[in-house]
Amino acid sequence: MRVQLIDNPRFEEPAPAVETAGAPQPIPWWRTARGVEQLVERDGATWLGTAGSLEAEQPFAAYAPLAESLVVRGRMSGRGRVVVTDGRGAAVRFDLDGTAAPDGVEEFAFRPADLEPFASLAPSPRFLLTLQADAGAAAWWTDVRAEVELPCPDEAALREEILSHLDWYFGEWAERALDRVGPRETEFVCHYYDVVSGTPAGIGAGGMSSLYLVLLDALEAHEDPLWRRRLESFIDDYLELAIHPETGLPRGWNVAEDIPVDERPREVHVAMRFLLDLVERGPEGTRERALRHARAIGEHVLAVGTLPDGNIAPGYRPGNGRPATGYPPLRRLDVPAQLARLGALTGDTRFTAAAREAVGTFEFTHLWHGSWDVIDPGFDDEFGHYGERALVMWKAHPTDETFRRILQSGYHHFAPMWRDALRLGGNVAADQVRCWDILARMARLDPTEAPAVAELLHAAVRSHFKGEQYGNGAWGDVTIFGFDPRADLQVGDFTGVPQNLLAGLATAYDGALGMRTSELRAMFTTVLRSSVAEYRRPFGYLSTRSEHSVTNPGGGTMRFAPGLVEMLVKLAP
Repeated sequence: MRVQLIDNPRFEEPAPAVETAGAPQPIPWWRTARGVEQLVERDGATWLGTAGSLEAEQPFAAYAPLAESLVVRGRMSGRGRVVVTDGRGAAVRFDLDGTAAPDGVEEFAFRPADLEPFASLAPSPRFLLTLQADAGAAAWWTDVRAEVELPCPDEAALREEILSHLDWYFGEWAERALDRVGPRETEFVCHYYDVVSGTPAGIGAGGMSSLYLVLLDALEAHEDPLWRRRLESFIDDYLELAIHPETGLPRGWNVAEDIPVDERPREVHVAMRFLLDLVERGPEGTRERALRHARAIGEHVLAVGTLPDGNIAPGYRPGNGRPATGYPPLRRLDVPAQLARLGALTGDTRFTAAAREAVGTFEFTHLWHGSWDVIDPGFDDEFGHYGERALVMWKAHPTDETFRRILQSGYHHFAPMWRDALRLGGNVAADQVRCWDILARMARLDPTEAPAVAELLHAAVRSHFKGEQYGNGAWGDVTIFGFDPRADLQVGDFTGVPQNLLAGLATAYDGALGMRTSELRAMFTTVLRSSVAEYRRPFGYLSTRSEHSVTNPGGGTMRFAPGLVEMLVKLAP
């Protein structure tokens, strides 16, 4: 389908009054020298003026195999040109002279692929569109658009495409990553392997793995006997070997010697979440056992994990049960969230009361912070963690204002500045996607917020789709700054497989928000197919932009799957 990827094409979006250190107020989605000072109202339309060094530009993405489909359109008066630069730095220019038009306004449309050098060397996205005036002249622009074709299979076809990737993914990990050493073989994921050669690249401890969290979600959308056998076999091993028989706490498993790892402290919220997920939607024969184990962890937390400052210890030594507190503050609501779920499932108010006490302590001491140009880490990390945990608690106890208040205070604080960060070129982290999921789920609990959430998510989709594409046409999980990807920042970004973007596009594909659209499905398909072409190797996916000479561990494969499963759930018949 054809998708228009220039935002604010008519320059009509209101420019918010934001702090800019004395610089002019920016035009939403555009890079300009003098911002709104370059805008004028004329003939019932808003026009952007260019003259001399005063230009305007906006980057946008495209799908490399269909990049030649690009068409640029608009209206202009005066004398100037449109310049389109591709990811290699090659540029075409389309000159315009509106003074020759009868009314002084020229409507234009051109295909950059018809012009040199693109006519000889196919253009490579990502693109940059620049509006310029001739020397000694001025040019005025409005209704500027860039239309490109993106692949857009229907829902049934995309679902089959996703299933083929997941079959391959689960098969490779079952063959190469599972515990097949020591006296006893288990279904624990423990082997690292090179995705280029398939050779082993290390061994780790057994226990919980995100593979099975993904597999549990996938089975919600697609029943596959082999997938289910793998999950059930893992559950049996996990409940027998990875939970201490006396303390009831999660522990590691030494796969080489087949002995438990009981001395290292372990966070308990991951185990509690998995166990409670099994209670709610796991295999029928595991639900009672899972609840018993979850309750045992909860009882242990109540007995020894509540701290003098009102918080709850995130980790415990499985062998002796002692709490461990050396964790980042971001972990402070992890266990309370699962206690609230446990309280709702069992009707035991002690668990809910402990969660409420921890939330009260948090609320008394915490202050949301950030600004439109430096919104993170307050938004992606703090709201992304605390807001999600509050949402879990609110969902478990829909009438509890304590839990609801934490989530909504963060939402109302960050929503306005997030809107500005997306539209004005602020610092936008790739993992803000976790906040997309929070807001989409919040809108299900409070449908009155759905229109506002949909507006924010639409802007976020456009920002991340355009801003996280490299010059070679591939996407990565990188921070966006000034509408461009910044892969050189030392902020923990993963420059390879764009896990966050895939998961975010799937999250936003939500009928309840009015966003289950062909355009969004086309964007998801574009990022999916581009990532397959760029990062897939014989035995998995790269987690980096290019191959390493020594080893290329398969972490990229694990990062690739959650977004596919999220979209599979959305596409379930």
